Amino acid sequence: MASLNYHLLPALENAGDFVSLEGVLPEDRLFVGCMQYALPDHISYHVDFSHVGSGVVVGGTISATVIGSCARCLEPVTFRADGEIEGFFVFSEEDTPDGLEADEFDIVAPDGTIELSDCIRAALVFEIPAVLLCDDDCKGLCSRCGTNLNNDSCECSGQLNSDNPFSILQDIKFSSES
Repeated sequence: MASLNYHLLPALENAGDFVSLEGVLPEDRLFVGCMQYALPDHISYHVDFSHVGSGVVVGGTISATVIGSCARCLEPVTFRADGEIEGFFVFSEEDTPDGLEADEFDIVAPDGTIELSDCIRAALVFEIPAVLLCDDDCKGLCSRCGTNLNNDSCECSGQLNSDNPFSILQDIKFSSES
């Protein structure tokens, strides 16, 4: 995983100081849980830093082309992800504003640097759909033979598998209630 350290001082030494930074985080893969996504053009970012007295507010945008697999048919799906970067870094734990929880800020390293790659990756993860589909009407794969039902049909797709432990449920008779 790529690292992106930014040294805050001397550019952000005083309250009110402001700096912008843009570039590309050279990531070619992103892992979210058990899913893997390709990033053929890496992750472009634009970040603004504002010294607000007790720390530095980080805001900005990311943009990336993302390639993943359809959750139903496993075919490649390419989409554009554009998200927002958000972060707050305090200079020391004593500088933490009242009312903030520990997961709402990070601490500036003793050498005056902050790690931006985590904020950039988090902004991208937030833009990835929970269930990635090639099409809302994707038919998926046949559970018996693996045929992609978007492209072909198969003889087994309508049959019940007797090896399936749920096949016994087909014999349940439901009475209609009036």
